[in-house]
Amino acid sequence: MLGGYSGIVTDESMIQFRMLNRSKGPAMWSPRAQSDRMLFSTKWREMLESTQNLDFYQDNVVGLLKDGNRIAGVATGYVNRNPLRASAAVGDQWSDTSIVNGITEIFKYEIKAKNISVPVDAKTFTNVIHVHIKVYLDMPLLGNSLVQTTDIYYAKCIGPVKSSSQFFLFGMPVGSSDSKIKSYNLK
Repeated sequence: MLGGYSGIVTDESMIQFRMLNRSKGPAMWSPRAQSDRMLFSTKWREMLESTQNLDFYQDNVVGLLKDGNRIAGVATGYVNRNPLRASAAVGDQWSDTSIVNGITEIFKYEIKAKNISVPVDAKTFTNVIHVHIKVYLDMPLLGNSLVQTTDIYYAKCIGPVKSSSQFFLFGMPVGSSDSKIKSYNLK
């Protein structure tokens, strides 16, 4: 899938080329190229981003999601513990549980859409995944109580670009929150 890209990227970003050990036989010759560091990085990123069936989503990883003996995805740290599963399709659902200060938090996730376009301010992001999350607290004497719903939009090669949350107390909405990416520039 990525075969030969190193040479192509080096050719596109090369400053100078030298053949080392020319005083020895051809079997000992060694080609060396010096590339512009920033251009090399940019060209590699462009090459990878344009590769079919290869997606990038940028966020902090806070845990691994296992399926038997294999890693099925990662839990990220943007809002609560947002997992993106490598093979998730639209409609896929899964849950995760954690205990914080003796209270059990239940996270229920669903992939609502893939490959959609999402406008944020004056920019429209394409190739976006929409993840819907419901957060329940398992409270003694009260059972499971919905406390939050969140919709997060992950743009390819960027990470989360937009999210909206609604908060609940005893099943009644009590507030909401919207956030969006602060900068579109990747360094």
